Amino acid sequence: MYRTGDLAKFLPDGNVVCLGRTDNQVKIRGYRIELGEIETPLLLHSGLQGCAVVVLEDGSGEKRLAAYYVSRQGAEVDSRSLRSYLKQSLPGYMVPGYFIQVDSLPLTTGGKIDRRALLKHVPAAPEPGHSGKPSDDFELVLLYVWRRVLGIQSCGITDNFFELGGHSLLLVRLERCY
Repeated sequence: MYRTGDLAKFLPDGNVVCLGRTDNQVKIRGYRIELGEIETPLLLHSGLQGCAVVVLEDGSGEKRLAAYYVSRQGAEVDSRSLRSYLKQSLPGYMVPGYFIQVDSLPLTTGGKIDRRALLKHVPAAPEPGHSGKPSDDFELVLLYVWRRVLGIQSCGITDNFFELGGHSLLLVRLERCY
């Protein structure tokens, strides 16, 4: 047998049912991602003390990466700078859509990061930049469509669709909304 990282069990009728993974590999929009491949460069950021990356799933079944981080004392770190930092070393599909600052990372009794406990700190939507007011009807409609497709409350005309949580598959939905 090969060790695949899949967790499965045999059913009484002889069929096998897959229960999930035993490692931190996830599949999002067709890409297989090891969460540690995101955490490692993130931990090299001088302003961070610790981090953990998890997958959040919204009500429509859309999966997004979320990075929870603890800043070093006295360091001012925001999501925009962390996103920009990761883009220097990772492909776009591996850059988390959410960056959530926490005071400390919860630990299991064994001393490992408790990823399930992190899911209690779920943001409502990717952080909008609120930059730029619409100057005409076309821009007003565009912002309305972006809000609907991305599931966010507000965004500005100079915000980046992809930094707000958008991706190529969501672009297909833009046409249906307009």
